[in-house]
Amino acid sequence: MNCVDWNQATTYCEWTGGRLPTEAEWEYAARGTDGRKYPWGNEAPVPMRLNMSGKDDGWERTAPVGSYPKGASPFGALDMAGNVWEWTADSVAGSDSAGASRVFRGGVGTTMTRRSCAPTIATGAALTPAPTSLASAAPTG
Repeated sequence: MNCVDWNQATTYCEWTGGRLPTEAEWEYAARGTDGRKYPWGNEAPVPMRLNMSGKDDGWERTAPVGSYPKGASPFGALDMAGNVWEWTADSVAGSDSAGASRVFRGGVGTTMTRRSCAPTIATGAALTPAPTSLASAAPTG
């Protein structure tokens, strides 16, 4: 699901009896403990491993969940890089803990704003458009 703001994601998780992961939990699920640069390892990003928001990967925009099994994390988690952004429970260091500056991870591009949705966010810290920078970012806190 995309075009979901942080409050909607939190509410859904609570409704299911769960919660959003912390930034550290998300990073652990994406990269494991072996120091890998990307969820799948250290090999450069290629279209068979993630949705890079272009036609070369098979989808011009968002791809269906699980479309890139070769991009799985060490735990088998899919879509941890590319495709859509994923919210975490954490606030950005130094921001109002109840406010809009929330940490998100995983997507491609520098903003979450799409044509039909503009979630309230102030920052994110995972990826930039260049394929060589699709690595999971180091935790901020």
